[in-house]
Amino acid sequence: MVSVLAISNDECKAILGMTKAIEVLEEAFRLNAQGKYLTFPVIREKLWNNGIFGIKSGTKKSESSLIGLKAGGYWPDNPKTANVSAHQSTILLFDSETGQSKALLGANYITGLRTGAAGALAAKYLARKDSSKVAVFGSGIQSEMQMRALISLFAIEEITVYSPAKESLLDFEQRTNDLNQVKFNFVSQHSDMREPVQNADIIVTTTPSFEYVLPDSWVSKGAHINAIGADTKGKQEIEPSLFKRAVTIADSYEQCSVLGDLQHAIAQGFVTREDVAELSDVIVNPEKGRVQDDQITLFDATGVYLEDLAVAEYIYHTALEQNIGIEISI
Repeated sequence: MVSVLAISNDECKAILGMTKAIEVLEEAFRLNAQGKYLTFPVIREKLWNNGIFGIKSGTKKSESSLIGLKAGGYWPDNPKTANVSAHQSTILLFDSETGQSKALLGANYITGLRTGAAGALAAKYLARKDSSKVAVFGSGIQSEMQMRALISLFAIEEITVYSPAKESLLDFEQRTNDLNQVKFNFVSQHSDMREPVQNADIIVTTTPSFEYVLPDSWVSKGAHINAIGADTKGKQEIEPSLFKRAVTIADSYEQCSVLGDLQHAIAQGFVTREDVAELSDVIVNPEKGRVQDDQITLFDATGVYLEDLAVAEYIYHTALEQNIGIEISI
């Protein structure tokens, strides 16, 4: 029998918060620039029941490394039909020397946390340092994570949130009522986002859309964009022509060119491989990102597995040290 440490979603939340998660990811992307992470091909497919299922996996190249995978995806009907989150994920960690199972982690919180942390990390290197106004497309859990992450790094004063579902906006407002240092505006008509976007320092898209929600003509010089929602073939949030005006950074070019907004910009000839740097490169060579205040910068994020592995490893080792979790035999 093999002993596996089971760590619940709530235990993961108790162990790791946003500020530390950003630090963990920054170090992981820095190591990735040195070739320390090995990421395997992603599986990401639509199901017959309107769900999207995927598997992301990889390992860190070190003597004490773990191999890991995250299985899960997005079931949009969950909140109404099952009263659970639309995003569902589980992480498994294995010993890289023997292949034996080491840990099982509830990963709903981890997924939201690491995606929010990655967005904030990109903004740290790409957005203007004095950024204070944010425009957000989407009002789900990931939108909340993105806002909390940005607030931890920037002196954010005003956030405008758009969703066509007014009940979702109300839910977002209730979940973020502790952020009373920020002025929130809520918009349910898409056209009403034009002015907030034009005035925004940072624009965040976190929707499940298959048609772009951010028009090129709305984006002003100097803005930074975190394009988070497109993570599956066909999904789209950014008008492709915007890539022609922007300094474009991907969490992984290979992954974003297939699953992210880059898939559409590439298909329409607005961007080539030579036009796109990766976040790991920008962290070690900041000159590959923003070098002028009037530039538009765009981070295309599809969620690379090194983020999940880095966060899961931190949680696993902390759980061992603090005697958190339940040992099970398999």
